[in-house]
Amino acid sequence: MEDSTHSSIPADMRFLNMLRDAVLVLDNDGTITFINHAAISMLNMSREEMIGKPLRDSLIVQTEHGQAANVETLL
Repeated sequence: MEDSTHSSIPADMRFLNMLRDAVLVLDNDGTITFINHAAISMLNMSREEMIGKPLRDSLIVQTEHGQAANVETLL
C-alpha cells in the first residue's frame, strides 16, 4: 500500500525522491512544482510550504556577511 505522499507524486518524478541530493523542479515562471525528500529535509520546510510558491520568495539564505537575502537578490 502506497502512502499518500508517494502516490501524490507523478510517476515520472518518483525516482527523484530516491536521490540524496536536494532537487527542486520549477516551471517557466520560477514556481516550485516539485521538491524531493532530501530538499525538504535540508531546508527544514514542508512540501506544502514550497509547492506553488516562487523560488525567489521561498528560500532565504545567509550571505557571507551574515545578512539574510532571498535567492533572487543573489542571482
